[in-house]
Amino acid sequence: MINDGTVKWEIRKITEAEISRNSSLLNGKTVEEIENDFENDFENDFLKNIKVNGVMVVIGNFTASRQGTSETLYGQIPLPVDYIRSQCKYWTPVIAYDSGNSNPREINWTSINQTDGSVSLYSKRSASNNVTMNYLLFAVK
Repeated sequence: MINDGTVKWEIRKITEAEISRNSSLLNGKTVEEIENDFENDFENDFLKNIKVNGVMVVIGNFTASRQGTSETLYGQIPLPVDYIRSQCKYWTPVIAYDSGNSNPREINWTSINQTDGSVSLYSKRSASNNVTMNYLLFAVK
């Protein structure tokens, strides 16, 4: 269980017995098919929506960009159609980016504002103008 103060994340394994009792848990897909969907989405820079037991999972990427001469890169994870921000929570893997300091900075899911899906990253004007990252968005209606 992970708790960042705004959302609790629980990762657990769905057993074969649970799947055999309720095939809708994985929306009729095998674990391997879902893993392939994730890999293909990241490789193809393409959003794919998967509904699993009342939860929509959106996989994609977004870019944080410099606005003018600011030392901050700004970005916002897009919303799926027919959802509002209060129905969504966001996650991104840890990535290192060039902030213009001697060591790269890192971004991860704790860097995302869970209220509005926004990210702001420090970066000297002489460093990265854009940082692109993958994300998972979990939405519940």
